[in-house]
Amino acid sequence: MDEVAANKTPFDGEKLKELLDGFMPILRTHLEDEIQMLLDLSAYDSMKLKEAANDAHERALGDSKPAEELPILLGCQDASFKIDGDPGVMRAKLPWFLPYMTQFIFHWKNRAAWQFLPSTYHYQRRPLPYATITAKA
Repeated sequence: MDEVAANKTPFDGEKLKELLDGFMPILRTHLEDEIQMLLDLSAYDSMKLKEAANDAHERALGDSKPAEELPILLGCQDASFKIDGDPGVMRAKLPWFLPYMTQFIFHWKNRAAWQFLPSTYHYQRRPLPYATITAKA
């Protein structure tokens, strides 16, 4: 792919399809297994999960590279997602200004990648680019 990007090799759609088909069985198995793992989470205390998530967030912020980690941290938190009926259970406890700093300062370095984040930096679900079907809330 690097050679294609550098215009050293012409793009070959068949080769790309071959590469994607090569890892598809592994990805499919992973995604199927993930469904059961997510369903099994209902057996755990959601408040303890929240504590673990907050601890992970605090550790990530302590050693973080803000331009790389804050967009991911904030862009993967959907306020409409509920655990035990509470939409805020898994949301990180962050200073109120951090979503704004992320949006206006840290976002720009890797902005091409952040377009694929499922949420805005303000916890709102957003449609994914290039998706032909959007999920209903």
